[in-house]
Amino acid sequence: MKKLFLPLALLTAALASQGSAQTTIRINGYSAQDVAIMADLVNRFVKPALAKDKINVVYQPLAGDYNQQLTTLLAAGNAGDVFYLPGETLDGFVKTGKVLSLNGLVDTKPFLKNLNSAFVRNGKQYAISKDFNTLTLIYNKDLFDEAGVAYPTNNETWTTLQNKLTTIKKKLGSDYYGICLAPEYARMGQYAFSGGWKPFNAQGKTNLQDPAFVAAFNWFTGLAKDKVGVTPSQLSQGWSGGCLEPVRIGFETKGHRFA
Repeated sequence: MKKLFLPLALLTAALASQGSAQTTIRINGYSAQDVAIMADLVNRFVKPALAKDKINVVYQPLAGDYNQQLTTLLAAGNAGDVFYLPGETLDGFVKTGKVLSLNGLVDTKPFLKNLNSAFVRNGKQYAISKDFNTLTLIYNKDLFDEAGVAYPTNNETWTTLQNKLTTIKKKLGSDYYGICLAPEYARMGQYAFSGGWKPFNAQGKTNLQDPAFVAAFNWFTGLAKDKVGVTPSQLSQGWSGGCLEPVRIGFETKGHRFA
């Protein structure tokens, strides 16, 4: 059976065409802090809206590597009826043939057009963005204070920021790091983009030899080579946000472009 991928607020519209035969809708989403939030949303808004149709909703978080877990469940036919996906993973899941097109099921007009277009493939709307935000810079004030380093400001350059992160590492020792570096484009690419690099040129091609991209790449990977930066896995963390939990990281970039 093909699965739906859309926010909880759209469940009523999407399920209206499915009749009353299905009485339990399973939602796959993220674990950790999302569990309490999602449970509250389901209980306060979703269940009351669907109660008259005798439809029950169950939130089933996937622990560990979310995309890997979801891939396994889809292959086995055990995935939820509705699930969340990071936007950049959509193509792979659409190719499985198990993601339902929302054309004719959901009115997309109330949602931002440019976000909707991110989930369109061959004229079919496969998802609706549940939210979007900007990436933010998060820092551990206690570690900056302990190292005697001034807090980051809005006027930092790559050089001044690197100097601060390097100083934290030198002052606090080998068990501490200046920044958490997730080895992925979603985290490195933001620096290249902020430095003037364009992901696509007028011909729709990507130039990884663009000086702006090269500069960002060298800066990002240089932090790792100098051991000022550390990857989440090196701290036994599954994602970059978890790097702050061991209280050994001075700085982290966090946010979600859209999902």
